[in-house]
Amino acid sequence: IFVKIFTGKRINVPLKEIEIDSSIRYLRQLIQDKVGISIDQQRLVFEGRQLDPAKDLEDYGIRDGSTLQLIILSRG
Repeated sequence: IFVKIFTGKRINVPLKEIEIDSSIRYLRQLIQDKVGISIDQQRLVFEGRQLDPAKDLEDYGIRDGSTLQLIILSRG
């Protein structure tokens, strides 16, 4: 799974770190751990749909090789 940050940077999230039935919330935690963007500033989008943190990757058809977009919200 790849996460493309709005700035053009790309993060690889290997499947050994995340299972396809993992929650979007867990993926957001991994992103925070890897690049330091707090969970409350993250909005993940896949195929034009904003991802609900309570749902799983598989609910959106996300699998190995999928690319998600990360929108960073400003604080305050």
